[in-house]
Amino acid sequence: MSFSMNVKNEILSLQSEKTEKISLLSSYVRNNAVITTDSILINTENIEISKYIYNLFIAMIVSALAVSCTDDELVKGGDKYEVVPDIPVALSLKIKVADQMEVQTRLAQSDETERTVNKLFVIAFKPSKQSDGAENADASDDEWSVDNSAFYDTEDGLGNPIEVGKPQSVEFSMTTGLRRIYVVGNPQSGVGTLSDDELKNVKTIAALKALYSKLSDNLSVERVYFLMTGQAITKEKSEIVTVYKSGDHQGAIREDYTMALNHVDARITFNIIPAVGVTFEPEAYRVINIPGGTYLFSREKQNSGDNTWDYDGAGYAPSNRLSDFTEKDGKSIFEFYICENRQNPKQKISTESLLEEGTYYALREKQEKKLITGTVEGQKYENGEYVYANAKSTYVELEGTITYKDDDGSEVYAKTTYTIHLGNTGNSNTADWLNDLELVNNYDTERNTHYTYNVKVQSVDQIIVEVEDSKEVNPGAEGDVIVAQGTVKTMDSHYGRLLLTLRKEDIQKGLSWSVTTPFQRGMKVFDTKLPYDGYGLPQTDLSLNDYKWVKFLVNKECRLANGNYVPTNVMAKYPGEQAYDGGGKNNSEAAPIAGGEYIETQFYGHVRLYDINQLLNFLHVEANNGNSDIFERRWNSETFEYEDVVTITAYVDEYIYVYDPRMIYYRQAASVGLPGSGDGIEGVNLELWKETVNGENRMLNFCVEGSKYSEDGESSVARSVYSIAQNPVYTFYNPKHADLKTAWGTEAMMETKFLPIVPDGVSDEDFNSRFSGQNPNGMENGRLNMLNLINARQTVNQLHWTDVLGVVTDVDHQLNSGYESIWYACLLRNRDLDGDDVIDADEIRWYLASVDQLTDLWIGETAIPKAKLYMNDIDASGVEIPIENGETRVHVASSSYHPGTTDKPTNKPSDPWVIWAEESASRGSASYSQTAPGEHFTGIKNFSYRCIRNLGLSLKDIDAVPEDYVTKGSSTHIIGGVTYKEKTIDINPMIDNTIRPSVGTEVLPTNTERDISGNNRPPLTLAILADEGDISYGVYPEEGSIGAERVAKYERVDRPCPIGYRAPNQRELMLMYTTYPDLMTGFTYLTNTTFSGRNTDIGQGVGSTTNRKEAFAYTSGTLQLTTGWGSGKVRCVRDATNNLGGN
Repeated sequence: MSFSMNVKNEILSLQSEKTEKISLLSSYVRNNAVITTDSILINTENIEISKYIYNLFIAMIVSALAVSCTDDELVKGGDKYEVVPDIPVALSLKIKVADQMEVQTRLAQSDETERTVNKLFVIAFKPSKQSDGAENADASDDEWSVDNSAFYDTEDGLGNPIEVGKPQSVEFSMTTGLRRIYVVGNPQSGVGTLSDDELKNVKTIAALKALYSKLSDNLSVERVYFLMTGQAITKEKSEIVTVYKSGDHQGAIREDYTMALNHVDARITFNIIPAVGVTFEPEAYRVINIPGGTYLFSREKQNSGDNTWDYDGAGYAPSNRLSDFTEKDGKSIFEFYICENRQNPKQKISTESLLEEGTYYALREKQEKKLITGTVEGQKYENGEYVYANAKSTYVELEGTITYKDDDGSEVYAKTTYTIHLGNTGNSNTADWLNDLELVNNYDTERNTHYTYNVKVQSVDQIIVEVEDSKEVNPGAEGDVIVAQGTVKTMDSHYGRLLLTLRKEDIQKGLSWSVTTPFQRGMKVFDTKLPYDGYGLPQTDLSLNDYKWVKFLVNKECRLANGNYVPTNVMAKYPGEQAYDGGGKNNSEAAPIAGGEYIETQFYGHVRLYDINQLLNFLHVEANNGNSDIFERRWNSETFEYEDVVTITAYVDEYIYVYDPRMIYYRQAASVGLPGSGDGIEGVNLELWKETVNGENRMLNFCVEGSKYSEDGESSVARSVYSIAQNPVYTFYNPKHADLKTAWGTEAMMETKFLPIVPDGVSDEDFNSRFSGQNPNGMENGRLNMLNLINARQTVNQLHWTDVLGVVTDVDHQLNSGYESIWYACLLRNRDLDGDDVIDADEIRWYLASVDQLTDLWIGETAIPKAKLYMNDIDASGVEIPIENGETRVHVASSSYHPGTTDKPTNKPSDPWVIWAEESASRGSASYSQTAPGEHFTGIKNFSYRCIRNLGLSLKDIDAVPEDYVTKGSSTHIIGGVTYKEKTIDINPMIDNTIRPSVGTEVLPTNTERDISGNNRPPLTLAILADEGDISYGVYPEEGSIGAERVAKYERVDRPCPIGYRAPNQRELMLMYTTYPDLMTGFTYLTNTTFSGRNTDIGQGVGSTTNRKEAFAYTSGTLQLTTGWGSGKVRCVRDATNNLGGN
């Protein structure tokens, strides 16, 4: 029976006795009435806000064609016709949408998705009656009772994006009379906890208005489908409409009215625009004070007092540190959604507020100052609560790095944080909006509104003014500024070394130093009076102790075993941890003030290492010693003068902490068999990775006079002659996960060129013979795979560092001839920690990733945007070579041997599994990559690679592996009385932004593998239709196959899966075949994810229509693209949670 027939039967069953027939009255309702609001564009100098009621909102129009009213429902009363109440009728409700808006970044959904209504709830109310039986239009909200309500879903024609200009209709049964009609769109697949039962149980308008929805995840600032609400409003702005009978069973509304479905969320867009000559690299942002929920229907705001109009029963929370930026037209863009938050200011900014130079707008970020004893040089205060902004007002913290040249030609490098409170603070009609007191006191974020903030990054002059002149002109901008008169060198997270020179003239004046790390930041200023036993820098203590991650060797002081000193044009080999005395004996002894004892090693006859404090004290003595021989005279091509310089080799430790420098003076690396080293030693804490991964770069600066901190300690200026910055380890594991002990992470940069698998001039047979078979090679454990290079379980026939690497060289990333291979490249990331030249197993900390780890890097890529697999090649000088129309493929080789084929098995190091990064994570054998044809190219010779580091694990057990981020499970699920068997995949240990919000029982929006809206991500828990005893269970269609195009494009209207289940996206499919490989055999398994490179020159996306690569599928152990659309089957899945995931 059709839906319309159902409605008609319901009406007939409710039909009351007809009233006396009278004359007819014609009534017209505009068929396409829409509420529109003019666009308001607000231009500002630093922030520009475009505010307009969503162009994306869904205008729901309830209208009737021009028809004659029947004599059943109108009676003559005085000068007008009145409706006879309570006659059952059916209204035709039409859904109409506005124009599209361009989607700019990942967190913002497409216009198509924002227009999608998967479920609709309509409810009509009727008023109480007066003593004469007439309906009381003035009844209070709790005197309006339910007339009727109904749900509509995809079976009723919903679920498709509503096309512009093509209304979609549903029919709603109700009765005639004075009525108030409300609509709720996507009640469950929207913002949070609202349930169907809560809506069903509503009895009055007051009860409806009391409903709220909490965020399932109170840290989330993204959506997949959107909670929307609306009500019928007449042209005269009345909430009451008059419903009359217009035909046999049809009803209509007498007044001219509209009904608009509005999003309960606001959409926020930030455009970050660097000034000319300025480079700004955004690193992360956080949204602070995310409202934890919203009332279903907005309440009127009051202009004073505490906020009782917005729902605050779920509190206000900060988001995770997010890094989802899109680069477009010279701008860095990020977007997010939040519930409305309309706070009155704590106190209003007034004409008396401005004491320093600046603007009233800048005072929005002003904080109270609390007098303290400074913990860093120059600090007098710490920041407290905001002076003007309400403590619950939403604001954004934006972190990034600014670089530019100042007027003196010095390179300015600044790590900055900008604070921006949200609100409607600008207007293009207001020339001086920065000083408009009405605007600068607005902190409102309203529902169904799109705000655009254009943040113009110019220079750090105001931060420098704050530090040097103690004037806080712009309280919303803080940061550590380096004015570099020399070099700023950025190192990756692994071990590294570099060569630097310092001028004798600068050293004689007294060089200071500063450091910024996750644990400490501070500055040591050189005292030229030399009060510390004849030195200018004091012996340090635990209050500023986290600087020992860079060690230094003075080349002309270091004598090799053959009696020669290390040349000044090369970097010296690391002498071993025993050459450095960092203190820490009995945890009470600080590092010696100018270095420890000289030692002799196998490689060196006379050597010692320094930390920066020791080095600068030592160098100052030497610079004032006329007999010192560590300096040499060189020509300076910039100043055209000779100068005396000292050459130093710097060794940067990996960005991994095994002890807390705030509590422990020093612990040597675990592989060194000396007192104070190794696991089990007091103070060693292997879980400190959770405090450093994915964070800010740590920095160490050699400073000249004039370096200091601001009085609030939030900003600093370091006038540097040399600075070392180091990237953190990046990981998709969630460091905030309380139960997580171990993980693994990745480097960000690939310092070498793409490399062959087998070195040039070496045969496959000879190369394969270098590997032992002691450790089984597998798909998961990359470190165990790589340890076969060194016979790790034996102590003989060991590989030597000098065999593989150029250890005394001017290039830090140099492989010797015969070892130029991806297999040896990761040894460059490690260090001979004990200085004996033998590559020990526990010295291999960075290793070549396995194929499953490369796959995992793609699954978790959202959390590691600076460590993506698809990157450009680089030339010998480290400069990126842009990928152009010719070669667009980047194939990433793993440490997992490919098995080959049945007729041609390989299973050798010379033919590993390879990830096709241009296709995200398609995979196959290296031998196929080397022969695969393309439109513009032949086979691939050189491969990309990725080095991985285990986190939280002891290095003593070479078989130890990090915890899996996947938890397997089994379950059953009942839908429509049918019980389904399931396998589950839970990814709770992953960072939140790798997990998308749940779609409930709906299908996913259409997506590509690099979908900027984030729809190609897994949910927190994925349930898979599966039965281990029957490979065909849960696979659809049960007979034959289905076209890949139908699954990718038309699943919403032509579902291959049982209701409540759907096709997986690409990342979900990857989780399925890496977690349950035995379930993914026997068929070609399809996804709803299409290839973003189709119709382009990327990879193999070019070709004829029949040969075009279209969608992702998995078959015979290989993820690949379909040729044309192709066909296969779907292993059906569902989101098993209402999701505590999504960022």
